[in-house]
Amino acid sequence: MTALLDAHTGFGNEPWAVEVQIQRALRKVAQHVQLSERS
Repeated sequence: MTALLDAHTGFGNEPWAVEVQIQRALRKVAQHVQLSERS
């Protein structure tokens, strides 16, 4: 699984960078869900 993530993101030697990207993506999704729930 990690190998797939590394190949997809290009951060093979920086697993923390993958974590940062995942956190950003989750934040964006959460904001989008909140916005759609309000309207």
